[in-house]
Amino acid sequence: MKILLLIGLLFFTFHSIKAARIINQKDSVRTPSDSKMTMPEYKGGTKTMMIYLNKNIRYPVSAANDNIQGRVGITFLVKQNGTLTNFKVKKSIRKDLDDEAIRVIQSMPKWIPGTKDGKPIDITFYLPIIFSLKK
Repeated sequence: MKILLLIGLLFFTFHSIKAARIINQKDSVRTPSDSKMTMPEYKGGTKTMMIYLNKNIRYPVSAANDNIQGRVGITFLVKQNGTLTNFKVKKSIRKDLDDEAIRVIQSMPKWIPGTKDGKPIDITFYLPIIFSLKK
């Protein structure tokens, strides 16, 4: 049985920012006060992150044997210095897959932090990881 791992689309939420937002071009967001924000990103971009995840995720044997597949949604805080903390499962499949998704995200190197008006800020990020088996 061949294992295929797909990484879902990236979504994000803002940590401690309550103003309404209008998404602008190029990963920047404008709030009603006209503040400019940029989202945190994995060094090297999304493609590099997907390569990292595909290389480092180990599909749990028990989940593969039970033919368990689906999407695990993880949120984590990208701190001002680029470190990742506060890992939480927001969409669960099964504990072994949830644990593997958190393990591999925790092992990531520092990210490029998000900014507001050019200054680094803490931002909560949502990353769905799709576990899929291919025969």
